Amino acid sequence: MPKLITTEGPDAGRTWPLDGPNVVVGRGEGCGVQLTDLTVSRQHFRLVPVGEGAWRLLDLGSRNRTVVNNEPVTEHSLADGDLIIVGATKLLFEDEPGSESALEVLPVGLETVTMEFAGMADALGQAAQLAGLYRFAQSVAITERLEDLHLAVVRVARSECSADRAWLFVLDRAGQLGLAARDITGGAPGDDRVTVSRTVLDKVLREGKSVGCSDTAGDAGLSVQDSIVKHAIRSVLCAPVVSRNRVVGVLYADIRRPGQTFRPQDLQFLTCIAQQAGSAIDHFTLRDALRVENERLRTEVAARHNLIGQGAGIQAVLRFVQKVGPTDSTVMINGESGTGKELVAHAIHQHSRRAAGPCVAINCAALTESLLESELFGHEKGAFTGAAQQKKGRFELADGGSLFLDEVGELPLSCQTKFLRVLEESCFERVGGGRTVRVDVRVIAATNRDLQTLVDEGKFRADLFYRLQVIQIELPPLRDRPEDIPLLVQHFIQRYGERMGRRIEGVTPGAIDALTRHPWPGNVRELKNAIERALVLGDGPYLRLEDLPPSLGGQPAAQPRSAVVSAPPRAVPAVGSVGSAGPPVVQSLRELEKQGIAAALQATGGNKLKAAELLEIDRSTLYKKIKDYGLEG
Repeated sequence: MPKLITTEGPDAGRTWPLDGPNVVVGRGEGCGVQLTDLTVSRQHFRLVPVGEGAWRLLDLGSRNRTVVNNEPVTEHSLADGDLIIVGATKLLFEDEPGSESALEVLPVGLETVTMEFAGMADALGQAAQLAGLYRFAQSVAITERLEDLHLAVVRVARSECSADRAWLFVLDRAGQLGLAARDITGGAPGDDRVTVSRTVLDKVLREGKSVGCSDTAGDAGLSVQDSIVKHAIRSVLCAPVVSRNRVVGVLYADIRRPGQTFRPQDLQFLTCIAQQAGSAIDHFTLRDALRVENERLRTEVAARHNLIGQGAGIQAVLRFVQKVGPTDSTVMINGESGTGKELVAHAIHQHSRRAAGPCVAINCAALTESLLESELFGHEKGAFTGAAQQKKGRFELADGGSLFLDEVGELPLSCQTKFLRVLEESCFERVGGGRTVRVDVRVIAATNRDLQTLVDEGKFRADLFYRLQVIQIELPPLRDRPEDIPLLVQHFIQRYGERMGRRIEGVTPGAIDALTRHPWPGNVRELKNAIERALVLGDGPYLRLEDLPPSLGGQPAAQPRSAVVSAPPRAVPAVGSVGSAGPPVVQSLRELEKQGIAAALQATGGNKLKAAELLEIDRSTLYKKIKDYGLEG
């Protein structure tokens, strides 16, 4: 016997058998189905039997309308499984067993086929469908877009089953069924409207099984449905699209041509296509999830290593880091001074299997030739004057991790032979020692010089050059990354603003324009110093043009009497003592520069980094000049 089951609302759990000629549903007295839901009208809708086992719903002008299967209706022919919504109440219409007649079920696993069609299976048709299935699998393998996959599904379903129309519906995140693709042939204008049997769709979604009807006119449930009758649908197939044991969509096909019906093998074919579509959709979902995760990791890496930027140049660097990081190959990083070679080296280390180990750095230009070998390989006690105890070199300290050699082009020839041996054999002897020390170190080198030119000039060993050039990358200068400058400015403002306790709300248009147009010969390092200077000398909530260095259009900072400035670009006569009658003494540029560096070191307490910033020169340049002028002490 047909019945209504309340699945949601104040009367949830109650069941009402439909045993009268007319059943009124509402909250008023005398209703055959009396609900206690106050949002239901006194007489909401009426159920009228229209044939054996068939019922028709008639809305009685309800204030909140009657909804069947998520569609507002005034009249509707009910079928088993229809969901009726009135106010806050949901009612499930359940027909008595055996009323489905020609609407039969095919389990998704294809173990059995209980759908019965008239006639014998067409062997030639089955062979053609197998070929179509193979072509579909091939097309899926090369499909790049999800939209193209959806279209391929409906096209093969319609063509191979000789259907008039094929539709693919997909569930969204909210669980709502939406149209993904359609393929219609031989129809009149307007046939692209969604005019399918909602009863069939809901049954497949609810049970997760394929269904088919060879003759809708002979089905008591389907023959009275508006969509079936209005659009003269004679035969219908429907299969669930399953991904990870969950129904994610429905593949639907129908025939409207007189005298045409689906063949027995068509439901099996449609089910196979739906299953393959489910697997392909799962593949696309996983791929998109991996793409999102990949972007998240790139952003995380960039934030961790200060590789800031969204332009093509920095994105190529990030891809390089992710690709070479997991290997143990030697990497050579080329680029101008200040482009972030050390940051890239640390990023490569963090993406390697050695990430838990040390990442030791050494600047080959910052040490004298006599000290460099000891720094790289260590020394034994008493190896030379001042060697009071044994010392491990950078190679030993980096054992199990990575060694970053900055400015490797400055490596003296006397050290290059021993260095090459470590790269080839992973072993060396400490200075003044005879015991062989073995290490497991990955070498990452960097330079701003043209090593090939140094090889041609005999200043760099060719064999070491080729050993270091296993994998190389050229870092783009900042002038080629203007789109990244606003991001870098914001990053440095946040970093130095927090240290200085300054809150900067933004950058004035004039300042950002000057920052973007500047050629930045010192690259990111120069930009960083410019922002730090602006935060120190500026005031107010905004970074202004006048806060920037004079080279960018800003105002020169007022210098106290004891301040030290870099040497002028030409010789300046030094005036003798007051009252001296002798001619002025002219000093060379070299002497003036030496005095300026010495004064800067004295003013900063020997802090080379701050001295270099004060003199507005690169730190490695300062190291070289300190060495040249004998100012190490």
